[in-house]
Formats: sequence, structure tokens, C-alpha cells
Amino acid sequence: MHTRNLVGFVVLSSSLLLSACGDGQKSQIDEALAAKFDTNLCFKELKHFPYVARPKPRDWLQPMVDDGLLDMEERKSKTNSGSEYIYTMTEKALKYSTNDGHFCYGTQRYEDVEGLPEPDDGFKPGMQIPVKVIVEREITADWAEADVLKNKVQTGEVILPAVLIFKQDGSISVFK
Repeated sequence: MHTRNLVGFVVLSSSLLLSACGDGQKSQIDEALAAKFDTNLCFKELKHFPYVARPKPRDWLQPMVDDGLLDMEERKSKTNSGSEYIYTMTEKALKYSTNDGHFCYGTQRYEDVEGLPEPDDGFKPGMQIPVKVIVEREITADWAEADVLKNKVQTGEVILPAVLIFKQDGSISVFK
């Protein structure tokens, strides 16, 4: 009877150890996914200023002009007989721009991952696992709530594809 209790203790200890190891890898996976998917949401079109629009102003930029983030100047086009509209960032806009010049309106946060198998002995180096990553996108700039921007800004829960690659050194690479 004493031996059976000892065997039960060893089995229970082993399963707790494996479960803790699995939780550690899940935590490491969550950290890798958060590092890749926690980001600012930015307009790709507005990377460089001044931004020039031809032959008419861009309706979707008007909320930023109205809020004092962009100045707009209309002038005669140098290349044709029409007009061109030059948008420049104001000092107020600096809090909405990144170091690489993107103009941002919100944040994206990693929430969870789907499709992650539960291997008996953990994830091994060299394994490549396709997963679905759940992120939450939120508008953080009041001006980005304008109706004219509904097709430009992204909000709510979104599922994105990714591939986890487990490396020899124990780290995890994430490819979108």
C-alpha cells in the first residue's frame, strides 16, 4: 500500500511538473505574440509630410484638419491646370505620429491565441505551428471617430493568422 501511494505521488508530481512546464511555454508564447501584435494603429498613406492630394482634397483628412492636427493649403498645381492640396502636420499632431512618420489613431492589443495544440512533451525546437491570433483594436483619438473615417480605421476584435517557430535556444519567433 505504501508503494502504491508513492507511485501515485510520483505520477501526480510528474503531471503537475508537466502542466507547469506547459503553462511556462504558454506564457512564453503569449509574451512572443504580445511583442509582435501589441502595436499602434496607423494610416499607411500618411507616412511622409507634406502630403499632397490631387486633384481634390481628401475627405478622410478633414477630421484631422478640423481638430487642428493638420493644416491644409490649396494651390495651383505645378504639373497641370488643376489644384493640389498640401497637408502638413501641426505641433499638436506630434503626439499622434510615430518615429518612423506614421500618423496613428489607436492601439492593437494581443488578447489570445487559437489553434495551439497541447503536445504531451511540450513544443520542440524546429516546430512550426500555424495559429489564429485574437487582437483587440481600439480607437484612442477622438477625431478618428468621424463617420468619414469608418472605412479607414479598424476597431473591435480581429483574428489574424500567424506562425510560431520554436528555436533551438528556447525562444519563439512569430511570423504574420
